[in-house]
Amino acid sequence: MNDNLISRVIIFFFICPLIVFSQSLYWEDLSENSRKETLNDSGTFKPAIDYYNGNLIPNDDSLTYLLLDTLTCSRIFNPLYFYEFNEILKKSDGALAEAMGEYCGKMIYNYPNETFNFIIADKKHNFDKSLFTLYTDFIGWELAMSGNLIIGNLNKTISLKQLEKYLRKNIVQNSDNKINELNSFIKQIKKVYKENKQ
Repeated sequence: MNDNLISRVIIFFFICPLIVFSQSLYWEDLSENSRKETLNDSGTFKPAIDYYNGNLIPNDDSLTYLLLDTLTCSRIFNPLYFYEFNEILKKSDGALAEAMGEYCGKMIYNYPNETFNFIIADKKHNFDKSLFTLYTDFIGWELAMSGNLIIGNLNKTISLKQLEKYLRKNIVQNSDNKINELNSFIKQIKKVYKENKQ
């Protein structure tokens, strides 16, 4: 019986990490079958499915803000929600754009490593309107306009200084490049903040 237990433990420790690491974190990397499963899952927020299918156009209205709240504050990181948020961010303008700083703050606060890793990878490929630039511009502008970022669904707020401390503590900095990118990210937020502070 002990040999059987030992065998199971060994298999668990060798197989489970392979399963976890073989799962893709981002929507862009998921297989077509995985995407279909997500879209057909009864737990997926209906307006998110509508947006994905082109049946909901983000606007300055309550349904859009409900969608953005869901995309940025789900209990666990959701590849579909992250993808959709970034797509809305890239296309936002007018009154909707004015609200995006709050939602960028929620996304980076709630999923710091997932968000940061994606936006630094995106920065290498999209120089004009990279997500890196969009996040830093919107977060910096929001902090300049309101003095704080609203994070989470309970309207908890944090200052620029608290955000910097939080990001330095919660983003895994496992290489010189990542440390430099994080420094650059925070520096750009501060620059936009100073340029727009009222």
